[in-house]
Amino acid sequence: MASVIYRYKFREEFLPILVEFSRIHQYDQTNDFKEAFEQFLETNKEIVESETKYLKGNGYTGNIIDKMYKSARYYFKN
Repeated sequence: MASVIYRYKFREEFLPILVEFSRIHQYDQTNDFKEAFEQFLETNKEIVESETKYLKGNGYTGNIIDKMYKSARYYFKN
Protein backbone atom coordinates (compact mmCIF):
# COMPACT_ATOMS: atom_id res chain seq x y z
CA MET A 1 0.00 0.00 0.00
CA ALA A 2 1.37 3.42 -0.98
CA SER A 3 1.66 6.04 1.74
CA VAL A 4 -0.18 9.33 1.40
CA ILE A 5 1.90 12.51 1.47
CA TYR A 6 0.32 15.44 3.30
CA ARG A 7 3.23 17.87 3.27
CA TYR A 8 5.43 18.26 0.24
CA LYS A 9 8.90 19.52 1.16
CA PHE A 10 11.55 21.05 -1.05
CA ARG A 11 14.68 19.02 -1.77
CA GLU A 12 17.93 19.67 0.08
CA GLU A 13 19.52 20.94 -3.16
CA PHE A 14 16.89 23.66 -3.59
CA LEU A 15 16.05 24.68 -0.04
CA PRO A 16 19.30 26.56 0.81
CA ILE A 17 18.96 28.65 -2.36
CA LEU A 18 15.42 29.70 -1.47
CA VAL A 19 16.34 30.38 2.16
CA GLU A 20 19.31 32.53 1.10
CA PHE A 21 17.07 34.52 -1.27
CA SER A 22 14.62 35.07 1.60
CA ARG A 23 17.37 36.23 3.92
CA ILE A 24 18.69 38.74 1.39
CA HIS A 25 15.22 40.17 0.70
CA GLN A 26 13.67 39.85 4.15
CA TYR A 27 13.21 43.61 4.58
CA ASP A 28 11.91 44.32 1.06
CA GLN A 29 8.49 45.82 0.57
CA THR A 30 5.92 43.54 -1.08
CA ASN A 31 6.34 44.92 -4.61
CA ASP A 32 10.13 44.87 -4.37
CA PHE A 33 10.03 41.32 -3.06
CA LYS A 34 7.79 40.23 -5.94
CA GLU A 35 10.14 41.79 -8.48
CA ALA A 36 13.15 40.16 -6.85
CA PHE A 37 11.34 36.83 -6.79
CA GLU A 38 10.59 37.07 -10.52
CA GLN A 39 14.26 37.74 -11.12
CA PHE A 40 15.15 34.83 -8.82
CA LEU A 41 12.96 32.51 -10.92
CA GLU A 42 14.65 33.65 -14.11
CA THR A 43 18.18 33.46 -12.69
CA ASN A 44 17.62 30.00 -11.18
CA LYS A 45 15.48 28.64 -13.98
CA GLU A 46 17.14 25.22 -14.16
CA ILE A 47 16.87 24.35 -10.49
CA VAL A 48 13.33 25.76 -10.28
CA GLU A 49 12.27 23.55 -13.20
CA SER A 50 14.00 20.58 -11.59
CA GLU A 51 12.21 21.20 -8.29
CA THR A 52 8.90 21.57 -10.12
CA LYS A 53 9.38 18.21 -11.84
CA TYR A 54 10.34 16.62 -8.53
CA LEU A 55 7.25 17.88 -6.68
CA LYS A 56 4.89 17.01 -9.54
CA GLY A 57 6.48 13.56 -9.75
CA ASN A 58 5.70 13.03 -6.08
CA GLY A 59 2.05 13.95 -6.61
CA TYR A 60 1.91 17.64 -5.69
CA THR A 61 -1.03 19.18 -7.55
CA GLY A 62 -0.88 22.79 -6.34
CA ASN A 63 0.82 25.82 -7.83
CA ILE A 64 4.52 25.17 -7.19
CA ILE A 65 5.70 28.71 -7.97
CA ASP A 66 3.13 30.03 -5.50
CA LYS A 67 4.39 27.51 -2.92
CA MET A 68 7.95 28.75 -3.45
CA TYR A 69 6.89 32.40 -3.18
CA LYS A 70 4.87 31.90 0.00
CA SER A 71 7.62 29.83 1.58
CA ALA A 72 10.19 32.52 0.79
CA ARG A 73 8.00 35.45 1.77
CA TYR A 74 6.37 34.15 4.95
CA TYR A 75 8.36 31.22 6.36
CA PHE A 76 12.04 31.47 5.51
CA LYS A 77 12.62 35.22 5.80
CA ASN A 78 12.62 35.21 9.63
